[in-house]
Amino acid sequence: MGLRRWMAELVTARQMASTGCIAPMHRPDVPPRHIDMIQQPVPAATRQKGGTRAYTSGAMRGFIDYRMAKRALVREVTRGSVSVQDVCDAHPELLRAARYGGAGTHRTCPICRLADDRADVPLDEADTLRLVTYAFGDDLKRKSGQVVWTRQELDDLARSHGSFTAYVVECCLVCGWNHLVESFLLGRAYAG
Repeated sequence: MGLRRWMAELVTARQMASTGCIAPMHRPDVPPRHIDMIQQPVPAATRQKGGTRAYTSGAMRGFIDYRMAKRALVREVTRGSVSVQDVCDAHPELLRAARYGGAGTHRTCPICRLADDRADVPLDEADTLRLVTYAFGDDLKRKSGQVVWTRQELDDLARSHGSFTAYVVECCLVCGWNHLVESFLLGRAYAG
């Protein structure tokens, strides 16, 4: 129920964006905010302040940020119209990928934060919210739908394939919360 409802809201938002009612969610000029959380060593020639790679709009087209949908879903959970069981339903494969290969974040899980606030206990400082990147595309053939473990692997896929979409999913190791964070197009067809 939760996923179907969320997809219907997303389609409605895209239809409204195409008619000019709201600002479009699809903005090719906006770089992703969470990709730099994968802390991989970067060659000095491409290093920026802080040691993370700088991605320009030419390198990442078709960027979609799903924060608005996430906020709306968390608001519905807070109101009680969506149950916690409907949103904390991470697949075991996603949990395994998040545990063993997900990039740690410096944010807390919104559902765990709600539970801690309601129980009036201090927030847990453990790094339990992880980001997992998946790549999908016809050009990837057998690699389509697999987890991309490192930034280098994603760069290699972008250089060796024509076009594919990367999806970044956040997953909580404690409660099973999972939500799409962002998606973007990569590949030689989109190279700057």
